[in-house]
Amino acid sequence: MRHLLIVLGLACGVAHAPFGHASDPSPAPDPAPAEAPTPIEGHIVQVMPQGSETVLIIDRGSRQGVKVGATGHIGGVDAPFHVTDVYTFRCKATIAVPTRTIGGARNVTIEPNP
Repeated sequence: MRHLLIVLGLACGVAHAPFGHASDPSPAPDPAPAEAPTPIEGHIVQVMPQGSETVLIIDRGSRQGVKVGATGHIGGVDAPFHVTDVYTFRCKATIAVPTRTIGGARNVTIEPNP
């Protein structure tokens, strides 16, 4: 049966590659370059003093792409914070400034891990 199909294909002018081999050896196209992750915007929902540092509870979590070890900053505060715990819709972070330095600032930007 296979020989009959090959003969019919040749008779109709159809090019045929041997069974199990590709007829076009051209390489696969390059995959599109990955986009850089975008920063995650959020808000502080709780501020807790802890010695000379401050613990922050932020309204972004794993559902928004936050991961342990991510860093970020609070708008108007010149110090980075570090994410220590991540939950589904919240994360906990520490910042090496006293609570009074944060004041009423509540907007944060979290830089996703590379």
